[in-house]
Amino acid sequence: MSLQSKYLAGISLAVMGAGFIGTIPAEGSLIGRIAQSGFEAGLVGGLADWFAVTALFRRPFGLPIPHTALLPKNRKTIISKLISLIENDWLTKESIINKLSGISLTEKAIGITEKQLYTSTVKKALQSFLITVVKKISPEKIAPLIEKELKSYAADFDLKPAVEFLANTIIGNKADEKVLDYTLHSVAKWTEKESSKYQMGHVIMTALQNKEWEGFMKIAVKSVLSMLDEEKIGRVVQEFALNEIYNILQKEHPNRVKILAAIRANLIKISSNEDVLDKLEIWKKSAVSGISAEGPITDLLAGIQDKLLAFAEKTETIETYVLPVIQNGINSLKNNPETMNKIELWVQKQIVAAIEANHNKIGKLVKENLDKLDDKTLIDMIENNVGKDLQWIRVNGAICGFIIGLLLAGFKLIF
Repeated sequence: MSLQSKYLAGISLAVMGAGFIGTIPAEGSLIGRIAQSGFEAGLVGGLADWFAVTALFRRPFGLPIPHTALLPKNRKTIISKLISLIENDWLTKESIINKLSGISLTEKAIGITEKQLYTSTVKKALQSFLITVVKKISPEKIAPLIEKELKSYAADFDLKPAVEFLANTIIGNKADEKVLDYTLHSVAKWTEKESSKYQMGHVIMTALQNKEWEGFMKIAVKSVLSMLDEEKIGRVVQEFALNEIYNILQKEHPNRVKILAAIRANLIKISSNEDVLDKLEIWKKSAVSGISAEGPITDLLAGIQDKLLAFAEKTETIETYVLPVIQNGINSLKNNPETMNKIELWVQKQIVAAIEANHNKIGKLVKENLDKLDDKTLIDMIENNVGKDLQWIRVNGAICGFIIGLLLAGFKLIF
């Protein structure tokens, strides 16, 4: 309460009292009687208004006078009426919803976002958020999930299209020719060795000697073997093998064409060979179940996390990468009225639902806050907010009483 108004009310009452007492000796005169009548009425009016104002908050002089201390006595009723007034008259559901429906919340939110987007506070907040998100990633927890999904995908993976694709890719890229050439060059390199010549001769000689020949063939083989040794047989085989290898290495040689045709035919047939596909399927399931990829996946994720963290901690990351993405999203949204309208309708719908569900909490919140205050604190709060006007009621009561007293005195003198 304003001390000035409080003191003014007391001064007005004191003036009226002093005036009444001061005019008693002069009541024999006309002016004295009129002045005394005015001060008397002013004193009565001031005291009556003081009593009325005081009776709102407390008992005057602490006396148990009926119908005083109205606020403490009727606290529950007053709070109940106040809550009803707020909920049903001042802040009704309809008034709040109607007020919000006239505001484009989406546009305002976008406008505020654009204004604040490039401020240092927002940049620091975004970087802190990005770093926190990256740190929260747990490779140890994610790795088993990824491994499970990969194994599930591999188990359900259809090999037939993959085999077809692989066969067509090999043929299309002429990988079969490259493999054939590599194999022939490797065989030729081994065949050209001197030691290989003796190894081949030894193998053939041993095979001929150990075979059970019958009749004329037995005699013929023995005759031939008596004229040959390992070196001679090996040289013949070596020359024959090298000659054939070099022939097959020739691009247009018939034998090369036949071999490649056979390889390609078999590659094409593999994708439709159920027996091969079944074996590949068994091998795939065995390989998938036997592989433990959790450790490597964890290491891979940990490495990615370290790189992401280093990236997030760079000062230019937010400015260069994050903010442009957000700004592009905002611009795209602003240029799409249909999407803006859908978002606005959704926001309004959510707000309406929230108001419908929580409107009664306004009254509960007011009641909870008022219930925390004892009578003295509540009365002091009301007096401090409206006491100034109430004190002017006392001042006006004294002045009005004084004027009415003068008028009544004049009226009596006239009539």
